[in-house]
Amino acid sequence: LQVLNEREKELIDLKCLDIMNEQGKDPRVVPMLWELSQSVERVPGVRVRRDRQNYATCILPGMLWHSSRHRWVLGIEKLALQGIFAEDLKDIDFPEKLLGDLAGNAFTTSVCAANLIAILCCSDFLDST
Repeated sequence: LQVLNEREKELIDLKCLDIMNEQGKDPRVVPMLWELSQSVERVPGVRVRRDRQNYATCILPGMLWHSSRHRWVLGIEKLALQGIFAEDLKDIDFPEKLLGDLAGNAFTTSVCAANLIAILCCSDFLDST
């Protein structure tokens, strides 16, 4: 935990205690993703619905902490959470920081799919008029 500042260490301690007390789960064993730049109330934890606890949150350009691996999530891993995998980037040589920012600034795949469906519906409507 030497890569974390004092505020981030304290936030991790608070979230771990919060989840252990409320859910009986140990986040040091059960994988969770936390955006540590957020305030204590905004970091996902016990407020996450039970059916959404194994989902990744919206990926932001900042640093994302993996609770059970005790490290920051890599840029290539953030892209994989967005649906862009390493084999899609085999000919690209970008630094990890840039890949993480790209993942954080990208649409989530569900939003992208909704936009594509809307475009297809509108194009069919325009073609028929």
